[in-house]
Amino acid sequence: MKKTLLLSFAFACALGASAQITKGTKLLGGNHTWYKTTIETNNNTTDQKSYFLQPSFGIAVRDNVAFGVRGGYQSQDYGPGSGFQDHTYKGFTAGVFARRYAGLGSRFYVFGDGGLDFSRNKLRQTNTDFVRTAKTTGVTLGVSPGVTYAATRRLHLEVMLANLLSFGFNQTDDESNSLGGRNFTRTQNFNASVNGSAFSQLNIGFRIVL
Repeated sequence: MKKTLLLSFAFACALGASAQITKGTKLLGGNHTWYKTTIETNNNTTDQKSYFLQPSFGIAVRDNVAFGVRGGYQSQDYGPGSGFQDHTYKGFTAGVFARRYAGLGSRFYVFGDGGLDFSRNKLRQTNTDFVRTAKTTGVTLGVSPGVTYAATRRLHLEVMLANLLSFGFNQTDDESNSLGGRNFTRTQNFNASVNGSAFSQLNIGFRIVL
């Protein structure tokens, strides 16, 4: 948590630096996250593998400030220790973003990325006599700080702390069918969070400068 606060403070201090991304610059690229988590429940151990890909396109509407659109695909797979024959989670996102850059020397930048994203995802769990499907639709407003390195004039590499601060709403339709019959529930949630563990899920990405 201390490291997260220090990075955020450094980002805020750097915003006063001179502009580095000039008006009219186009940014084509995206972010990628992959991580593996070991989960222990009821003396069972299973590996959760998560994958997230987010392509995007933006344009600098003035020096140092870019607006754009982005999409995303997320997948989570669980090992046999989860207790289900099939246990998967898949989702899609689409949204818009605004990004503010500040230069740190000749090749490094810090940035703040604010985005509004719509998401739909589906969780599925099955056994011989049990099927559960949970479909969630949501909207999230998030703020993500990051660091960019200009490897060449046309290629920027970056690391971002996804949704360090976020606000959202989601609705989940959860249906299960078993020998005991059908069960259906619908839940709606508003949430606000500060992701103090964001360092465990860094987004690694790139931008092609056009």
